[in-house]
Amino acid sequence: MQIIANVEFSVKRRSIALNSVSQLVVLHEHQVLDHLAQVLADPAWHNLSILIVQYKAAEALGNFARRSTRWRDLVIDTAPLIPLFQLLHRLSREATSINTSSAIRASRTIGNLCFGSPPPSFDKLRPSLPVLRYLIDLELRIEEEAIPVLKHACLIIACLARGGFDPINALIEQNMCPRLVMLLAEVVANVLKIVENFFRSGTDNQIQVLHGNQVLQRLLNILNNHDNRPLTLRSVCRAIANIVSYRSSQIQRMVDAAIFPPIIQIAINQEVDDIKYEAVYAISSAARRGSQDQIRYLVGQGSIEALSLGLLCEGYTRRTSCFQGLLNILRVGEVDKVDGVNPYAEMVTNSGGLARIQSQMDDPDVGEIARKMLRLCWPREL
Repeated sequence: MQIIANVEFSVKRRSIALNSVSQLVVLHEHQVLDHLAQVLADPAWHNLSILIVQYKAAEALGNFARRSTRWRDLVIDTAPLIPLFQLLHRLSREATSINTSSAIRASRTIGNLCFGSPPPSFDKLRPSLPVLRYLIDLELRIEEEAIPVLKHACLIIACLARGGFDPINALIEQNMCPRLVMLLAEVVANVLKIVENFFRSGTDNQIQVLHGNQVLQRLLNILNNHDNRPLTLRSVCRAIANIVSYRSSQIQRMVDAAIFPPIIQIAINQEVDDIKYEAVYAISSAARRGSQDQIRYLVGQGSIEALSLGLLCEGYTRRTSCFQGLLNILRVGEVDKVDGVNPYAEMVTNSGGLARIQSQMDDPDVGEIARKMLRLCWPREL
């Protein structure tokens, strides 16, 4: 019980003790982390007073871990992680529709152990997965009050998924994918980070699990029923662009799922520049990396008008992508010439794209690409 008393004293003072690195070092020198670890390992969970102190000890460890990756790794190496995550699982189960603070505290503590670069070893964090699985199901139990918890839990899962094959496989084994895809309707931005990390770091078989849970159909529903939510639209368009950049093999999947027609309409009709240009970036990413048949499909859906509008967009990456995508389209048009005329060049001219290309011939970022386009299709305009 003396250990518990020492820890209670330390925990009560944590708001003071963790204000500076020097105070943190003093606590460490007095073996506070070791005391906290001993409290967590105490098997007497039936004792309510000990359980309360264990909760406080877990939070204190999280507060240590959030200070820096060095302290995070020190906590991970010091604390008995399996009892810690079991304790947080119990804490999260205390959440109700009236009070979700226990689940928020549990997710915050796990996040403090997971966040940071370089990331910690996934094998040490693997015992946290049952807790995270419980947290993403919380909405089924207490409805909309769980949204803050869901957002934080999904952010942690996205962080883990950056680690590649092993953590992604573990998420699949925990059967998280069906629930995560469903959550796209609730916490779009955070779940999209998970989806992007699957496509960036996962294998084809792992990505197929997302497809098996209709992830593209969910994204299509958001694009078609966005209810004027600008952040949602921007996040989805950016995710589509990133996925195409990671894996050009996914372009045909998106063609088959009819993802591009609503994105093209957003690029043409959206008045908010940030959303318009994210949509243009998604289209240009596909045009840059797509096959000739895929580019013909994009042109048939109106992509030339969208890309012509995007030639003056702000931001080096988006603007150069737009020029490169349109150049690729014009090259396919050269293959498809009718009576010596590039049909796609005519469409670019009619949509105002030629004038925008000419105006940027000397631009330091896109001038070289602009001159290539002019030499290819409008040599007299040079």
